[in-house]
Amino acid sequence: YIDIGVTSKEEAKALGVEVGTPITWATQLKVVGPEQNRMVISKALDDRAGCTVLLQVLNELQGKDFAGEIVFLFTVQEEVGLRGAKAATNLLKVDAAVAVDTTAVSDTLEETMDQSLALGKGAGIKVMDFSLIVHKTMKKMLVETAKKHHIPYQLEVFTGIGTDGGAASLAGKGVPTGVLSVPSRYAHSPVEMANVADLEATKELLKQFALSVDEHTSFAF
Repeated sequence: YIDIGVTSKEEAKALGVEVGTPITWATQLKVVGPEQNRMVISKALDDRAGCTVLLQVLNELQGKDFAGEIVFLFTVQEEVGLRGAKAATNLLKVDAAVAVDTTAVSDTLEETMDQSLALGKGAGIKVMDFSLIVHKTMKKMLVETAKKHHIPYQLEVFTGIGTDGGAASLAGKGVPTGVLSVPSRYAHSPVEMANVADLEATKELLKQFALSVDEHTSFAF
Protein backbone atom coordinates (compact mmCIF):
# COMPACT_ATOMS: atom_id res chain seq x y z
CA TYR A 1 0.00 0.00 0.00
CA ILE A 2 0.97 3.65 -0.31
CA ASP A 3 0.67 5.75 2.82
CA ILE A 4 -0.29 9.33 1.97
CA GLY A 5 -1.06 10.34 5.54
CA VAL A 6 -4.84 10.19 5.47
CA THR A 7 -7.29 8.27 7.67
CA SER A 8 -10.30 7.91 5.40
CA LYS A 9 -11.45 7.55 1.83
CA GLU A 10 -12.94 11.03 2.01
CA GLU A 11 -9.63 12.60 3.01
CA ALA A 12 -7.88 10.82 0.14
CA LYS A 13 -10.48 12.05 -2.35
CA ALA A 14 -10.14 15.58 -0.97
CA LEU A 15 -6.46 15.44 -1.91
CA GLY A 16 -7.36 14.45 -5.47
CA VAL A 17 -6.52 10.74 -5.04
CA GLU A 18 -8.99 8.41 -6.73
CA VAL A 19 -9.14 5.10 -8.57
CA GLY A 20 -6.63 5.29 -11.42
CA THR A 21 -4.40 8.01 -9.96
CA PRO A 22 -0.89 7.25 -11.27
CA ILE A 23 2.16 6.97 -9.02
CA THR A 24 5.89 6.61 -9.59
CA TRP A 25 9.10 6.14 -7.65
CA ALA A 26 10.62 9.44 -6.48
CA THR A 27 14.25 8.46 -7.04
CA GLN A 28 16.89 10.29 -9.06
CA LEU A 29 19.43 8.84 -11.50
CA LYS A 30 22.87 8.21 -9.96
CA VAL A 31 26.22 7.28 -11.47
CA VAL A 32 28.29 4.90 -9.32
CA GLY A 33 31.35 2.68 -9.53
CA PRO A 34 34.97 3.28 -10.56
CA GLU A 35 35.66 5.57 -13.48
CA GLN A 36 36.65 2.69 -15.75
CA ASN A 37 33.46 0.74 -14.96
CA ARG A 38 30.61 3.20 -14.52
CA MET A 39 27.12 2.05 -13.54
CA VAL A 40 23.87 3.99 -13.63
CA ILE A 41 21.15 3.51 -11.01
CA SER A 42 17.60 4.73 -11.62
CA LYS A 43 13.96 3.84 -11.69
CA ALA A 44 12.53 2.67 -15.02
CA LEU A 45 15.76 1.76 -16.77
CA ASP A 46 13.40 -0.89 -18.11
CA ASP A 47 12.97 0.54 -20.61
CA ARG A 48 14.44 4.04 -20.56
CA ALA A 49 17.72 2.26 -21.31
CA GLY A 50 16.24 1.10 -24.61
CA CYS A 51 14.99 4.61 -25.40
CA THR A 52 18.47 5.98 -24.70
CA VAL A 53 20.02 3.48 -27.10
CA LEU A 54 17.54 4.34 -29.85
CA LEU A 55 17.99 8.09 -29.45
CA GLN A 56 21.78 7.82 -29.57
CA VAL A 57 21.64 5.60 -32.66
CA LEU A 58 19.31 8.10 -34.28
CA ASN A 59 21.77 10.91 -33.56
CA GLU A 60 24.77 8.97 -34.85
CA LEU A 61 23.02 7.93 -38.08
CA GLN A 62 22.37 11.55 -39.03
CA GLY A 63 24.35 12.36 -42.15
CA LYS A 64 25.32 8.75 -42.83
CA ASP A 65 24.31 6.73 -45.88
CA PHE A 66 22.19 3.66 -45.29
CA ALA A 67 19.88 1.52 -47.38
CA GLY A 68 16.12 1.97 -47.33
CA GLU A 69 14.18 3.63 -44.54
CA ILE A 70 14.72 3.18 -40.81
CA VAL A 71 11.75 3.64 -38.47
CA PHE A 72 12.35 4.30 -34.78
CA LEU A 73 9.38 3.22 -32.68
CA PHE A 74 8.89 4.07 -29.00
CA THR A 75 6.00 2.06 -27.57
CA VAL A 76 3.83 1.96 -24.45
CA GLN A 77 2.26 -0.80 -22.32
CA GLU A 78 4.81 -3.49 -23.15
CA GLU A 79 4.57 -4.81 -19.59
CA VAL A 80 0.84 -5.48 -19.85
CA GLY A 81 0.64 -7.35 -23.13
CA LEU A 82 2.91 -5.69 -25.73
CA ARG A 83 -0.09 -3.49 -26.53
CA GLY A 84 1.63 -0.44 -28.02
CA ALA A 85 3.87 -2.56 -30.22
CA LYS A 86 0.94 -4.64 -31.47
CA ALA A 87 -0.98 -1.55 -32.56
CA ALA A 88 2.01 0.22 -34.11
CA THR A 89 3.77 -2.63 -35.90
CA ASN A 90 0.60 -3.71 -37.67
CA LEU A 91 0.56 -0.30 -39.36
CA LEU A 92 4.18 -0.53 -40.50
CA LYS A 93 5.29 -2.47 -43.57
CA VAL A 94 8.84 -3.46 -42.71
CA ASP A 95 11.32 -6.06 -43.91
CA ALA A 96 12.87 -6.69 -40.50
CA ALA A 97 12.73 -5.41 -36.92
CA VAL A 98 15.04 -5.18 -33.92
CA ALA A 99 13.55 -4.62 -30.47
CA VAL A 100 15.67 -3.06 -27.73
CA ASP A 101 14.88 -3.86 -24.09
CA THR A 102 16.59 -4.68 -20.82
CA THR A 103 17.14 -8.17 -19.47
CA ALA A 104 17.94 -9.59 -16.05
CA VAL A 105 21.46 -10.69 -15.19
CA SER A 106 22.52 -13.47 -12.83
CA ASP A 107 25.70 -12.02 -11.37
CA THR A 108 24.62 -11.30 -7.79
CA LEU A 109 24.16 -13.52 -4.75
CA GLU A 110 20.41 -13.87 -5.30
CA GLU A 111 20.83 -14.74 -8.99
CA THR A 112 17.63 -15.55 -10.87
CA MET A 113 19.16 -17.64 -13.64
CA ASP A 114 22.25 -19.73 -14.28
CA GLN A 115 25.12 -17.22 -14.39
CA SER A 116 24.49 -16.74 -18.08
CA LEU A 117 24.42 -12.93 -18.17
CA ALA A 118 26.40 -10.27 -16.30
CA LEU A 119 26.85 -6.52 -16.19
CA GLY A 120 29.83 -5.28 -18.16
CA LYS A 121 29.99 -8.27 -20.50
CA GLY A 122 28.34 -6.58 -23.48
CA ALA A 123 25.03 -6.31 -25.29
CA GLY A 124 22.56 -9.16 -25.00
CA ILE A 125 21.62 -10.84 -28.28
CA LYS A 126 18.36 -12.67 -27.76
CA VAL A 127 18.03 -16.34 -28.65
CA MET A 128 14.58 -16.86 -27.15
CA ASP A 129 12.19 -15.75 -24.45
CA PHE A 130 8.53 -16.25 -23.55
CA SER A 131 7.31 -14.07 -26.43
CA LEU A 132 9.70 -15.00 -29.22
CA ILE A 133 12.08 -17.58 -30.63
CA VAL A 134 14.37 -15.24 -32.52
CA HIS A 135 14.52 -15.50 -36.30
CA LYS A 136 17.62 -17.58 -37.08
CA THR A 137 19.00 -15.23 -39.73
CA MET A 138 18.48 -12.13 -37.57
CA LYS A 139 20.37 -13.68 -34.67
CA LYS A 140 23.18 -14.77 -36.97
CA MET A 141 23.45 -11.30 -38.53
CA LEU A 142 23.59 -9.59 -35.13
CA VAL A 143 26.27 -11.99 -33.89
CA GLU A 144 28.33 -11.58 -37.07
CA THR A 145 28.04 -7.79 -36.83
CA ALA A 146 29.23 -7.86 -33.22
CA LYS A 147 32.21 -10.04 -34.13
CA LYS A 148 33.15 -7.95 -37.16
CA HIS A 149 33.20 -4.71 -35.16
CA HIS A 150 34.65 -6.24 -31.97
CA ILE A 151 31.55 -5.38 -29.95
CA PRO A 152 31.19 -7.44 -26.75
CA TYR A 153 27.99 -9.46 -26.64
CA GLN A 154 26.19 -12.16 -24.64
CA LEU A 155 23.68 -14.68 -25.96
CA GLU A 156 20.42 -14.53 -24.02
CA VAL A 157 17.93 -17.28 -23.25
CA PHE A 158 15.34 -16.16 -20.69
CA THR A 159 11.97 -17.87 -20.88
CA GLY A 160 10.45 -15.84 -18.05
CA ILE A 161 10.10 -12.54 -19.93
CA GLY A 162 8.84 -11.13 -23.20
CA THR A 163 9.56 -8.04 -25.28
CA ASP A 164 7.98 -5.96 -28.03
CA GLY A 165 9.92 -8.19 -30.40
CA GLY A 166 7.23 -10.80 -29.87
CA ALA A 167 4.58 -8.42 -31.17
CA ALA A 168 6.74 -7.20 -34.06
CA SER A 169 7.39 -10.75 -35.26
CA LEU A 170 3.64 -11.36 -35.65
CA ALA A 171 2.83 -8.13 -37.48
CA GLY A 172 1.23 -8.44 -40.90
CA LYS A 173 2.32 -11.70 -42.49
CA GLY A 174 5.23 -12.01 -40.06
CA VAL A 175 8.39 -9.94 -39.64
CA PRO A 176 11.93 -11.32 -39.14
CA THR A 177 12.74 -9.94 -35.70
CA GLY A 178 15.81 -9.77 -33.50
CA VAL A 179 16.19 -8.41 -29.98
CA LEU A 180 19.05 -6.56 -28.33
CA SER A 181 19.02 -6.52 -24.53
CA VAL A 182 20.73 -4.16 -22.12
CA PRO A 183 21.79 -6.28 -19.11
CA SER A 184 20.42 -4.90 -15.83
CA ARG A 185 19.97 -5.68 -12.15
CA TYR A 186 16.98 -5.17 -9.83
CA ALA A 187 14.33 -4.85 -12.55
CA HIS A 188 11.05 -3.13 -11.68
CA SER A 189 12.51 -1.53 -8.56
CA PRO A 190 13.44 2.09 -7.75
CA VAL A 191 17.13 1.21 -8.08
CA GLU A 192 17.57 -0.61 -11.37
CA MET A 193 21.23 -0.79 -12.40
CA ALA A 194 22.96 -0.94 -15.79
CA ASN A 195 26.55 -0.70 -16.97
CA VAL A 196 27.42 2.26 -19.20
CA ALA A 197 29.71 0.04 -21.30
CA ASP A 198 26.79 -2.31 -22.02
CA LEU A 199 24.65 0.63 -23.13
CA GLU A 200 27.47 1.70 -25.45
CA ALA A 201 27.85 -1.83 -26.81
CA THR A 202 24.11 -2.14 -27.48
CA LYS A 203 24.06 1.23 -29.19
CA GLU A 204 27.05 0.43 -31.36
CA LEU A 205 25.72 -3.00 -32.34
CA LEU A 206 22.34 -1.60 -33.40
CA LYS A 207 24.00 1.20 -35.38
CA GLN A 208 26.41 -1.09 -37.18
CA PHE A 209 23.61 -3.53 -37.96
CA ALA A 210 21.59 -0.72 -39.54
CA LEU A 211 24.58 0.38 -41.60
CA SER A 212 25.38 -3.17 -42.73
CA VAL A 213 22.01 -3.81 -44.37
CA ASP A 214 21.79 -3.10 -48.10
CA GLU A 215 19.32 -3.65 -50.92
CA HIS A 216 20.55 -7.21 -51.40
CA THR A 217 20.19 -8.29 -47.75
CA SER A 218 17.94 -11.32 -47.31
CA PHE A 219 16.20 -12.19 -44.06
CA ALA A 220 15.13 -15.65 -45.23
CA PHE A 221 15.75 -18.63 -42.95
